[in-house]
This record gives sequence, C-alpha cells and structure tokens, in this order.
Amino acid sequence: MPIMSRPACFRPAPSQSAPLRPRRRMLSAGGCLVALVLALTPVLAGCDGAAAQGATPTGAATTQALITVPDVVGMKGDVATEALEKAGLTQRPSYTDVDGKESVWKPSNWSVTAQDPVAGTQVPADQAITLTVNHDSAKATASARASASAAAQASASASAAAAAEEQARQEAARAAEEQAQQQAQQEAQTEQSQTQEQSDGSSGTYYADCADAWAAGAAPLHQGEPGYRSGLDRDNDGIACEWKPARTESDQTQVQEQSDGSSGTYYKNCAEARAAGAAPIYRGEPGYREKLDRDNDGIACEWK
Repeated sequence: MPIMSRPACFRPAPSQSAPLRPRRRMLSAGGCLVALVLALTPVLAGCDGAAAQGATPTGAATTQALITVPDVVGMKGDVATEALEKAGLTQRPSYTDVDGKESVWKPSNWSVTAQDPVAGTQVPADQAITLTVNHDSAKATASARASASAAAQASASASAAAAAEEQARQEAARAAEEQAQQQAQQEAQTEQSQTQEQSDGSSGTYYADCADAWAAGAAPLHQGEPGYRSGLDRDNDGIACEWKPARTESDQTQVQEQSDGSSGTYYKNCAEARAAGAAPIYRGEPGYREKLDRDNDGIACEWK
C-alpha cells in the first residue's frame, strides 16, 4: 500500500498575527476534505478488486440435488419415516389423523393411508412430507364391524332360505294331502258304484230299460232299491226312470210311426195339448210327436 503524505490542510498552520476571516477558513476545510477523498479512492478501489478476485460464484454452490419421494402408503408410521430418511429426505415427516380427532404420539401404532407430496415427486432434500395416518385400533374396529355385519347378513340369508324351504315343504305337503283326499274320494265313489252294481245284480232284479221298470210298476227306482243301476239313471241324480217312457227303445220306430199319424190325434202345439188336457204327452200316446218333445226325453209338453 503506498505511503500517503499528510495533506497540507492537516499540517499545522503557521501562526499569523492577524486572524483569518471566516470565509477563508471554510474554503480551506472543504479543500482538505476533497483532497482526503481523492487520496483514499485508489486504496479503496484496490481492496474491492482484491475481494472481487478472491470471491467464488455462488450460483453453483447453492444448487441442491432433488430427491424422489418414495411410496410409503400402507406402511407403519415409523417404517415410513425410515424409508423417507433412506431416500435422502432430511426433514422428519408430520403426521395427520385421517379422522382429525387424535394426535400421533407413537407412529408405530399408526398406518399411512396417504402422503403429500405423492410418491414419485421430485423435491429438495429439506422438503417436509405430510403423512395421513389411521390408528390401527380403529382399523381393527372397522374390520370387526365389517365381519359382524357380514356374519349378520349371512345369518339373515340363511334364515330366509330356511323359511322359504319350510314354506315350500308345507305347501308341498298340503298339495299332497289334498291330492290324497281327492284320490280317496274318487276311490270311495268308484267303490260305492261297484258295490251298488253288485247289490243291483245280487238282488236278482234287473230291468233292461225304464219301460220294463214302468211296466213292472217299480219306477221310479231310487239308488239302493232293487233294479236300480246307473245305466238307468241318466242324469246321475240317484233316481232312475223318473219319467215314464212310452215303449222300449227297440219299439221306438214302430211307436213313432203309430203316434205320428195312425191315432188321428194331432196337436198343433203344446198350448193345444194343454187346452185339450192331454199334456204331458208320453211317447206312444195319441198326439205325441217329436216336434213337441224338444228335449227328446220321450215326454212332450211337460212344461207349461
């Protein structure tokens, strides 16, 4: 560093017998200050240049390497912390209860459900990671509740299936019972008919048709009486030969011919027959003809 000589303004002024005027004193002080500044400028400039030469660029020194955030979802809290540290993250993660109700004191009792930033994000080493966690006891409770609900549903389904099966069994039993009753009734009716026919034959009384029964004076024949049989009871009402026929069926043609013209009795309609007092007219009797016997039962004009 060059040795600076003291400026003249700092040298002792020669004594003067006469005092200086104030204005001249001010100019002398200002000049000394300017001279001092000019003298120090090169020195200060040299120090700044040396400092600038010894300084290093700061941009390259402050650049940090980025860390890839690992995936810690599903891990215990303490295991997740170790994984983040091994990845190169220096900040301890913060924990947040998923329900926002509890504080995390022991990370090993908590499981990570989410993380921020997410896995695969590039962050600085001092980036803070936030882990959302769920207490294992709550998870166990939820699992127990789910298991209990599933068991209840399975029990309800089994009960419903058993009830449906029981109802189907009862309906099948009821249908089988009704079918058995109907079959028993049919068998009873068949047996009764067979018994009746046997009784009709065992009595020794037999009528070939209702004409024979009427000719024998046995008609009408009630069920159970000698000579009754289902063949004579056309309407199956338990009474056979309730209507008096004119002749046997074998003589029907001959009787028809006789009744239609040979007797000479003719009724235009049933009103005339009733007016003449001849109704009802049985087949074979004077005045009977088929046109007056609408139901062809051998009896004409039976209804008034």
